[in-house]
Amino acid sequence: MINPGELALASIGIVAVIGDEIPKVGVGRKVDMTRIETDIPKLAKKLVDGELSHTPMARQHTYGKLLEVLGGLPGSVDVQAWIEKFNIEDQADLGTPFALAAQSALNDLAAVFPRQSYVTLTGPKVLPPPTQQLADFYFVLDVVNDPMRVFELMSVGGLLSRQRDAVKLVFPGISSAIDDAISEALVEATAAKSVDPTKLGKGVRVSPVVTFGIQTWRGQRIAEFRPPQDTPQPGGSVPKANAKKNAGKKEPASDKATQSQKIDAGV
Repeated sequence: MINPGELALASIGIVAVIGDEIPKVGVGRKVDMTRIETDIPKLAKKLVDGELSHTPMARQHTYGKLLEVLGGLPGSVDVQAWIEKFNIEDQADLGTPFALAAQSALNDLAAVFPRQSYVTLTGPKVLPPPTQQLADFYFVLDVVNDPMRVFELMSVGGLLSRQRDAVKLVFPGISSAIDDAISEALVEATAAKSVDPTKLGKGVRVSPVVTFGIQTWRGQRIAEFRPPQDTPQPGGSVPKANAKKNAGKKEPASDKATQSQKIDAGV
């Protein structure tokens, strides 16, 4: 069973926490939290069958807002106000686990949040980080805000290792459920193919792109290892390793000819 705090955070989203826009948590929201557990196997099956599509990432919050909250922890947030968004009867069993999960997620994000500053006569001044560093952070924020996004990213081979690591750090229970669901979906696809190779059509064979995404999620080696190859030396000379292999071999007649003979022969 997945920790209820994880499910609540996945449903509400860390973006809402940062923006101080946590909605009132009623029956509808609780149903949405429960649905996450049942959606994971469905998404895994669609991933393996090649039925998922990807939507572009939305950049949530300005750098200034992120700096205000992540750079001002713990005083920049009101944990008690988060808990009070839940009904009184749910505050102990759901509100408190959510608050703990949200605090932990904010601390994890703050640890990788890019910051740079310079010192002036009036004190330190903050500078916006390089574009690529900020983009890398938004990639992480995207999946921490909605861990189910990893399925879409896997479907196009676009999941980054930093995104995988962030989801597994913030949502260990959900990550474990994703692991199990993908494994089960792959086993089911293989079993279906063995029963009737034509029944499921394209759904039986996992595409290379999806395979790449799944391997990234699993942290598996995705690049084929090839030992170093001998490369031609300048002037066409043979590397020492190859020279030893060729030792004792009879040289072609063209190699024994003079330069003028080679030219005449068209060698």
